[in-house]
Amino acid sequence: MSKLPLMYAVCILLFGCQTTFVAEDETTGAKPSTNEGKQPEPALVTINYRVFQKQMDQQSLQMLAVNIKAFNELLLAELGKPRNMLPEMVIRLHKSPEEFEKSSEELIRHDGGAIDLKNNTVHILISDQTMRSIARVHTYIYLQSFGVEFPPWVVEGFIEYFSDAELIGSAYVVPPCSERRLNSFLEVVETGSVRLADVLNASSKDALSDSGKVWAWALVYWLMKVHPKGGDPLTKKKAFANYLARVSKEGASLGLFEKSFGRTVEEIEEAVKRWAQHRREEDERIGK
Repeated sequence: MSKLPLMYAVCILLFGCQTTFVAEDETTGAKPSTNEGKQPEPALVTINYRVFQKQMDQQSLQMLAVNIKAFNELLLAELGKPRNMLPEMVIRLHKSPEEFEKSSEELIRHDGGAIDLKNNTVHILISDQTMRSIARVHTYIYLQSFGVEFPPWVVEGFIEYFSDAELIGSAYVVPPCSERRLNSFLEVVETGSVRLADVLNASSKDALSDSGKVWAWALVYWLMKVHPKGGDPLTKKKAFANYLARVSKEGASLGLFEKSFGRTVEEIEEAVKRWAQHRREEDERIGK
């Protein structure tokens, strides 16, 4: 797995980061005491993560901590170090969907996870998708820590892109796109409900629709793994890295997008569509 960061041009100005995750009591919402001599012993300490056993058994907590650390390494390798230190976050684990819904009302939601930036708290519903939920909220927090007002398609696209990451051995990797992803994207394309220009024009104050998020995933995946055709992994990411670096200085615009990738929005839209259709046909041909 390449250790060259996507945002190389930005990273010259950036420095290290750490984050602490603490699982707190769902019932009381109490955080571990900071009074000397009264602070409870964490169930697990690994690198810069502290996890207090409340809603999970020890083995599950240990595996969760290992997974969070490995996922953070993936973001570090692919995106580079954020400008700001990641904030210390409390993770509240919820066994009950009802309790999760009640605790996460009016918060930033990401499939089984919610973020309360004001109180530096993350709410997670315990399920067979717990790590995927944490991956989504952690990606959001990671991107926010760059101190750059990225357009919604970049944020949502990366959240979707990295949420597909799989643990292979001791490292997370983003696998080839799934049939589910391709079919969802091609359904959006066929309905014509959302065009690429609509997604690119969304401001930081706009929330992308579900169809918009599907387009955001497809565009980020295409820029990270497909464009330009035949290039090595670093070449594929270079144009995207340069674009993100310029966004951090100039702000996002359609003109900057087209200039960065050497094509009009319409040409890129058609290229992404052709790639997805071809990829699905190839999968069908080999019986995937």
